[in-house]
Order: sequence, then C-alpha cells, then structure tokens
Amino acid sequence: KLQFLYFIGQRREEKEKKHTQRENKMEQVKQPLDLLKISLGGKVTLQMRGDKEITGVLLGVDEHVNVMLSGVEEVTKDPVTGNRIIRKLDMLYVRGDGVVLMSQGEN
Repeated sequence: KLQFLYFIGQRREEKEKKHTQRENKMEQVKQPLDLLKISLGGKVTLQMRGDKEITGVLLGVDEHVNVMLSGVEEVTKDPVTGNRIIRKLDMLYVRGDGVVLMSQGEN
C-alpha cells in the first residue's frame, strides 16, 4: 500500500514538473515564430491544404513556416473511395504556403 501511495505522489510531482516546464516555455514566447522554435525536436501535426495531415518530429522551421520533419506520417483521402491513405517517410520538407495549421503533440 505504501508503494502505491508513493506512486500516486510521484505522478503528481511529474505532472507539476511538466506544468512548470510548460509555463517556462510559454514565458519565452514573444512572437508567433518563438512558439514554433520551442517545438523543435518535438512531435507536431500539420494540417495542409487539400485535406492532408502530416505528423512528424520538427527538425527546423523558418519565418515562412517552411518545415523540415523526420519520422513522417502523411494521411490523405482517396478521392474515389474516401479511404484513408497513409504514407510513411523518413524525412520531409514542407513548403510553408501549404500549411493551414500546426499543432504541437507529445514528445
């Protein structure tokens, strides 16, 4: 029983630590590009024009939101059947003018 209580306390400490880290990162954000820069090395999801979704680890980003990703999964829909088509790539460069939305995922 004591181990279980310690485990609960440990999880609470981990949650508090993550919350503090998140607050510290948000303090660094002064401009929109800063938010993208703190996502470097983390998993992101891009919503693209043409109903395409791309997920991968953010390696680089510039002021035009041109993005370099690794460990990429691209999801599109087949125009005829409507089925999801999933393509996996080691690395991908995405031109920023096609990006509609970028969200940060879990690391």
